[in-house]
Amino acid sequence: MSKFMYNMRNKHYGFIILAPSHNHGLIQSTMYSIKRECKVKIPCLCVVGDDAQSSVIENIETMCPVAQGGKTITSLMNTGLTNPPADWNVIIFEGSQIEARSINKLFYFARNHKDILYPIVIDYDRDGRPVNIFYEFHKGTLNGLTIHKDTFNQVGRFSDNPIAISKMFWQMDAIEMGCDFRAVLGAKMI
Repeated sequence: MSKFMYNMRNKHYGFIILAPSHNHGLIQSTMYSIKRECKVKIPCLCVVGDDAQSSVIENIETMCPVAQGGKTITSLMNTGLTNPPADWNVIIFEGSQIEARSINKLFYFARNHKDILYPIVIDYDRDGRPVNIFYEFHKGTLNGLTIHKDTFNQVGRFSDNPIAISKMFWQMDAIEMGCDFRAVLGAKMI
């Protein structure tokens, strides 16, 4: 066992499902994949925008707890991370399919709670050759971003700037607090 491996048995993780369109079918699909892939019950929180109607929220609450954010993606992230379902929180979008292999791979590289984990995303051309590799935090995907609740509380909220700028500002604050950013290949959320 690697000295860098964070002990999976001592880790309590959950999912924050960002649902800007609050589409019941997409949320249900994501919840089914979590239940299918995770052998134990994993806590989840669905975050909808402030335009979600109460009937939609009640419908989603039949699957998992719901929190209501603002109008932007960063406001949904801030709402979810302010009221996290677990110690470690994996941010995913509605409709994403979870694979246990990807989650295990993410946590393989976590050494302590100050690590911010995120998947590397690769764009391929039609011949299957990589054309873009997104390994930098501010350019990478939010789908699969994993943050410990203590780290988020210490660093603070994401700003309501465009996502790349908001992530860049948050990354600078996190680095000042001693956080490490770890890009993980093969942990992409579908």
